[in-house]
Amino acid sequence: ALEEFISSKRYVCNAVSITLLNTFQRQDNERERVHLTATEKEILVNIASGKSTKEIAQNRFISTHTVVTHRKNIFRKIDVNNVYEATKYAVKAGLINLTDYFI
Repeated sequence: ALEEFISSKRYVCNAVSITLLNTFQRQDNERERVHLTATEKEILVNIASGKSTKEIAQNRFISTHTVVTHRKNIFRKIDVNNVYEATKYAVKAGLINLTDYFI
């Protein structure tokens, strides 16, 4: 620790690094336990694919208000605030495949 300090490097002791890793692992495990309905998963995939609320509603033959409600419930359940974070969650959860986005 002293050698790192003297050479102006950062040092994190073993206890702190274990605590940090456990915290991140616990957060990941909590996200894995999220239960989305089949409809919510499909709508999340559509959101991650860049479809608008109106497009999702038209494809599913439901009202835009229903899509907005599903979207709010999805965002609340997976604890995200925007489409970017929701897309990131969908990728991590294996709902979408990144190869679909590349030409």
